[in-house]
Amino acid sequence: MELALETAFFDVDVWQLMAVFIKALTYGASFFTGGGMLFLLLFYGDLTEQEWHTFTKVVAWASLIVIALSIFRIAIMNGLLSGSSAAMFDLEMTRMVLQSREGWATGLRLAGAVLVWVMLRGSATRIKNSIAIFGAILIVISFAWVGHAGEVKGYGVAPMALLLLHLLAIAYWLGALWPLYRLACGKDMPHIARVMRRFGVIAAFMVSLLIVSGLILLSLILGTLDELWRSAYGQMFVIKLSSVALLLGFAAMNKLRLTPRLSNGEGKALAQLKRSIQFEMVLVGIILFATACFTTLVGPTTMQ
Repeated sequence: MELALETAFFDVDVWQLMAVFIKALTYGASFFTGGGMLFLLLFYGDLTEQEWHTFTKVVAWASLIVIALSIFRIAIMNGLLSGSSAAMFDLEMTRMVLQSREGWATGLRLAGAVLVWVMLRGSATRIKNSIAIFGAILIVISFAWVGHAGEVKGYGVAPMALLLLHLLAIAYWLGALWPLYRLACGKDMPHIARVMRRFGVIAAFMVSLLIVSGLILLSLILGTLDELWRSAYGQMFVIKLSSVALLLGFAAMNKLRLTPRLSNGEGKALAQLKRSIQFEMVLVGIILFATACFTTLVGPTTMQ
């Protein structure tokens, strides 16, 4: 039996491929920035001054990448809609895109990224950090404006609320990977173990939130369970779900097996933690690419 997914990708052109690629990069930079700020907020008292300075500097520069990718994504959408590279920077096409839901999402994302960049410059204060966190939340929730949840009818604001919770949980998880990896490159195992232990406690709540909100949202979008294997959207979601399951499995291993060993000062546990986080980063790339594909190239049959 031919997969619906194969049919969906059969006629993909270069503009669609570019749109998927840029969207995946935008996801990555946005969740890195937004989730990174959430990590900094939640672990403020657990980080050394040097770690705080390093992480905030990287998050600030990542916010500039979010700005650049968001602007370039508009140009790619112009080309995608017109089929011509000459229209990428056409003012009329740009105005049309900006008046759509994509325009609202881009505006929120740009506003959030600017706030993060400005507030993380110079010395940190409670007010500046609070504004930067607000900017990070704007970056993350901007994707709710262009998701399929907004097209679900008959359930009021429930689909959008579920998507917002889902996005915040994803952002926390993805945004924490690089800081945790940097910590794992250090030598202070008791310090690393304390941060990992706290991350695991918060992650347990975030994972529950991510799974529950995701499954409920998926049932609302697809309508019937059959769509999981009959439609290209459902099949692509299965790929994403499988990658997420692997990611959560590695995270569980970190929490249940490696963290206690770090507390006991086992040197091999630190090397294993680094490799595990590296593999998680690869899985994150697959998840983001799969998400960019099924939100760009395919859609639920209930909305077609």
